[in-house]
This record gives sequence, structure tokens and C-alpha cells, in this order.
Amino acid sequence: MTRLPHQFIEDRELRDAARAVFLADLEHAKGALSRKGLLERLTGPLSKRVSLGLKDTMEVAAAGASANRSGIAALVAALIVWFSRDTILEWVGVETGETEDEPDLASPGQSANVDADAAADHPASNPAPCDATRKLGS
Repeated sequence: MTRLPHQFIEDRELRDAARAVFLADLEHAKGALSRKGLLERLTGPLSKRVSLGLKDTMEVAAAGASANRSGIAALVAALIVWFSRDTILEWVGVETGETEDEPDLASPGQSANVDADAAADHPASNPAPCDATRKLGS
């Protein structure tokens, strides 16, 4: 026999062995993945860690809140006053100066209205006609 058929037989045996290992690994992976659902695989260990972390955080927060009840009460009262400040100022009779219209974007010394003549003189607002519009107009 020549060298070529012998090398060919060895290569085929190596290929078949590699394919058998790959197919065995593939079957193993299919079996492992089919036992658990996707959601269970994603959330199983992660949800346990998150729930333990949240539990610890809530315990620390509860301990801190019980030690500082007056601070928590002051914070809640401040938030209530802040979110109802417009109503409270309206009851007192103080005008806030806020309107529901759009704000005036002009600088303090200028009027918000733009002079029509100044806008017409501005090159960006009055572009020169191009050749195509001249041909259409004539």
C-alpha cells in the first residue's frame, strides 16, 4: 500500500472519533438544558442572591428607621409640603409668577417679538432664488 491510503484511513478515524465526541457533548448539553426551563436557568441562582440582598437591605433600613423616627417624619412632612407648595401658596395668596404658557426666551433687555424688517434683511430667512426657481417663475 502507498502512503496516501494509509494516511487517509488514519484521518478518517480521527475525524470519526472527533465527531463522536462532539455528538456526545451535544447530547449532554441538550439533556442538561431540557431539564430546566429558560426562565428557571436565568433566575434560579440570581433570584436567590437578589432576594437575600433585598432582605438584608430592608432589615438595615428598618433598623435605621426605627432609630430615627423623628427624622423620617420630618422628611415625609418636607416632601408633602414641597409637592403641594403651589396649592399652599395659592391659599396664602402669594403669586408664584409661574404661568402655564411657554417661557419668554428673550434676553432681559430685549422684546420677544422679532422685528419683521430685520428678519427680512437676514440672508438665512430670505435666500436668493436659484436658477431652477427662476426658470419656473418665468
